[in-house]
Amino acid sequence: PFFSPDGQWIGFWQNGQLKKVSVTGGAAVVLCPADNPWGASWNADDSIVFGQGPKGIMRVAGAGGTPELVVKVDSGESAHGPQMLPGGRAILFTLRPPGTQTWDESRIVVQSLTTGERKEVINTGSDARYLPTGHLVYALEGTVLAVPFDVDTLSVTGGPVPVLEQVARAGGIATGAAHFSVSARGRLVVTEDRGAAAAGNRTLTWVDRNGRETAIKAPARAYRSPRLSA
Repeated sequence: PFFSPDGQWIGFWQNGQLKKVSVTGGAAVVLCPADNPWGASWNADDSIVFGQGPKGIMRVAGAGGTPELVVKVDSGESAHGPQMLPGGRAILFTLRPPGTQTWDESRIVVQSLTTGERKEVINTGSDARYLPTGHLVYALEGTVLAVPFDVDTLSVTGGPVPVLEQVARAGGIATGAAHFSVSARGRLVVTEDRGAAAAGNRTLTWVDRNGRETAIKAPARAYRSPRLSA
């Protein structure tokens, strides 16, 4: 679910349709047909942009209608979590390249709606959102990070700073969605990954049949369920 800019409507998806319902109740209103959205946001101009994975990013009026394709992706790519940036000239979204294994290997990009030019702004991470403070916040390996962002030049102007760790991901690493949201006043709401919080960081070690241990040169992280390739 996602709010309209005035807070009076909640958009959501059900049975192959994007819908909205008033916060005061009543019947839901069908906006348009859609696959299960890969992220959605309602813009200040009363349009809704929503990801459709390998089909790209669509846009529909807040009153409903026929959705239009505003961002096309290449074969093997997937688009997630679109947000219209202030001024309505560019869209921020997560682009997962072909051949990647997790969404942490994705790119956070902006694309001009007038020229179609696409620009990478963060090379690893997903589910980025622009905040009125002039920052992008995004998820990487269960951590929410923030970077300063110039909305006029569409560029990052500083390094990332961790905001909060152990934030749950929808479907683990199988989707680009992280369970957090930030209000216009800067308040952060999250779902904590209690499994990771309880487990803490672990190291990886080879153990042979005689009990000899050999450390694996990999950073300490909240590893679980290791498997060997054939």
